[in-house]
Amino acid sequence: MPNLTLLDLSYNRLRTFPWSSLKNAPTICKLKLNNNEISKVDAYVDFPQTLEYLYLQCNRITTIPETFLHGLKPLKETFYLRIWQNPLLCDCKIQWIARFRRCVWEHRQEGCVNASPGRARKCIQDKCNFHPNGVAVILDWLKKTHKLISVKPPTPGQSLRCDSPQELKGTLLRNISLPTCTSANDSANSQQTSSTDKLETHEPQKPSAETEPPTLVTNSWEGTTVNTPKLSLFWKSESF
Repeated sequence: MPNLTLLDLSYNRLRTFPWSSLKNAPTICKLKLNNNEISKVDAYVDFPQTLEYLYLQCNRITTIPETFLHGLKPLKETFYLRIWQNPLLCDCKIQWIARFRRCVWEHRQEGCVNASPGRARKCIQDKCNFHPNGVAVILDWLKKTHKLISVKPPTPGQSLRCDSPQELKGTLLRNISLPTCTSANDSANSQQTSSTDKLETHEPQKPSAETEPPTLVTNSWEGTTVNTPKLSLFWKSESF
């Protein structure tokens, strides 16, 4: 498919997508996978340099690894990603999206949204760029009105919200603050930390009568439940 620029696979009940196949579409500009039944994405994708738009909204995706977009090298330094209306699990793995949405919201008056694509790109690159290749990832609408094109926030029904856990269901991602997962690079250091610095993946030992249970647990969250008297594993930040 050397001359393919648009691939529209929306509304096809797809459950998976072979991301490695993109290497066979070196000229693709827009990939539409919205309104399917896709439940996960790869941890890393080597995206073609020509790809500028990826539509993943209205699927069954619960999380998007931060490394998913690390293979981006778009020629225009801008990448439009639509991921709203997915049942997002708000745990530490999605912290990068929450942090990014919060930064864009805080700098909305400076042009990170409600602005031309060029101004939005510059604002994100200057204020909110967490991408290793300096790509401005835009999660908002690209709206065309007459001859004007502007980046607009989605409607309330299309805003990025938590679907789980239950205590955060319906909360905007920009309004939550979550711990960051321990990365693989930190694994060696994590072995030297106290057991109260992370959640154990094995069954925790019961504290002795003289020992009080820990009151704060951070870092790793996967597959573990902790019962503490007055502590929630997730908490809301102050509203903007």
